[in-house]
Amino acid sequence: MIFEDTMAYTAPWDDEPQPALGEVQLLATPHVADLADRMSGALMELTSLVTPKGVFTQYYPTWFQTQDLLQVLRDAMRVELGLNEMEAAKFPSSGDWPWLPDRPERESYIQDHAADRQEAHSKHYPS
Repeated sequence: MIFEDTMAYTAPWDDEPQPALGEVQLLATPHVADLADRMSGALMELTSLVTPKGVFTQYYPTWFQTQDLLQVLRDAMRVELGLNEMEAAKFPSSGDWPWLPDRPERESYIQDHAADRQEAHSKHYPS
């Protein structure tokens, strides 16, 4: 599965990500364009390290190094747009991640489909 996913990721590289990088280079400052180019290279390097029978510890330094480069790129892009830099991601994430803490509890999303089916059945087949 990892091999197929890696091939699906790298096969369209010249048709999708590389042209998008060219557009960034046309629109961005030289600093952001350089960071975007570096990000492209980092993703390719990281992808080459992931193997079907490999374990995360074989490539995790490159994973975290790539995540750091992505944060630097995002911040540079935000600054270029006149926005503030983002707060650095905190690892490990909080215990409620990926869910938003101010949203309803998980249990509130449970739906009683059995009651809905019973109601629909009673409408069609009254006692």
